Amino acid sequence: MVGLIWGLWHVQVIALGPWYLLAFLAATVGMSIVLALLLHSRGAPDLLVAGTFHFLINIGLLVVLDEESGNAAPEIAFGVAALVVAGGAIAARYVYLRVR
Repeated sequence: MVGLIWGLWHVQVIALGPWYLLAFLAATVGMSIVLALLLHSRGAPDLLVAGTFHFLINIGLLVVLDEESGNAAPEIAFGVAALVVAGGAIAARYVYLRVR
């Protein structure tokens, strides 16, 4: 839910087309899962961690993926990667909790 709200907060991506929007929403959902797991493992919400996470994502998108061009391909790659990382983080947490 947080990822969808986070994605819709950036409403201006709608102008970049439906594929870009879907990829952006996938990325925000994936990133919100990773961030939630990271913050949950700390035991308390941490604005500095969340802000740093957001900053690093933005810098990475600007430098590595050139997300400002409006080309959907880099955002699709990032969206898929974010969901894969989120899935891996969930699986790792599940295994960790079962082993404990």
